Amino acid sequence: RYFPKLMEDYLTIQKEKFFIFESRDLIKFNGAILASAKYGLLGLREKVRTQNLILIGYKWAHLVEFLRSHYVRRIDNYFRFILNLPEDFPLALPFISDEQRKKAKQLFDSYNLTENKTVILAPYSNSTRDYSKRSVHTFEKIASKLAEKGYTVCTNVDRGNPNPIKNTVAVSPPLDLLIPFVDLAGYAIVFRSGFADIVSRSSAKLFVLYPRLILPFGTSFYEYTSISAIFKRNDTVELIGEPEDFLKVLDYF
Repeated sequence: RYFPKLMEDYLTIQKEKFFIFESRDLIKFNGAILASAKYGLLGLREKVRTQNLILIGYKWAHLVEFLRSHYVRRIDNYFRFILNLPEDFPLALPFISDEQRKKAKQLFDSYNLTENKTVILAPYSNSTRDYSKRSVHTFEKIASKLAEKGYTVCTNVDRGNPNPIKNTVAVSPPLDLLIPFVDLAGYAIVFRSGFADIVSRSSAKLFVLYPRLILPFGTSFYEYTSISAIFKRNDTVELIGEPEDFLKVLDYF
C-alpha cells in the first residue's frame, strides 16, 4: 500500500520482511536503499541478520525534494517522505519477547554487571566519526567519575570500534537483545548514532550527546536527529556542544 514504486521495481518480500536482492540494479533508484551488500552499506550484515527494516543511504536529488517539501526537516520525516507517508505517521514500537529478555539477562549476568547500577557508554558514531573520536578523552573522564560514584561502567563495542573506553567493561549485545540489555543496566550515555535510535525504546535513563554542527542544508545536527523529538521521549537528557561540554552529564548522577 505504502511502497508502490519500491514494490514494483526493487523489493522482495519474505515472511513479511522487506529485502533487496544483491542482483537488483539500484543505479537508477533515487531514494532510500533498504539493504544491499553490493553497495557496502555500513552495518548491513548485522542488521539483516536480525531482519529489521533498514533505511540506509539516499541520493542527493531525493534529499533536495524533501527539503523543498512541507515536512519538518528531521531524519524520521525524511524517511516518511521517501515512503510517501504522512508526517504524522507513527513510528512502530518494537516487540521484545520473554525469550529475548531471558537471553539478555543471561548475557548481562555473564559480564557480572549490576542491575540498575550499570552505565553503558556508546561513544562511537559512524556518521560523525571525527567528532566522536575527539570525544573519547571526555568519555574516559566520565567513566572514571562514574566508577568513583559506585557505578559499573561498560562500553558498547563492535567490529568497527573494538576498543572500550579505558577501565570499562567491553560489551557487545546483539541488536535483538540491545533494548532489554540496556533496560537491565539502567543508564546509557550515548553519542548520537544508530545505537541511540535503538536504545531510545529502552526504559533506561538515556543521555544523548550531540556535536554542535550545522548540516549542509542549514539545519543543525541536533534539530535533524533529536531523539526526544523523533521518539517523543521527553525524559531524555540531551547535551549539545564540544566534547568537554559533555562532562555536564555527571551532574545527573
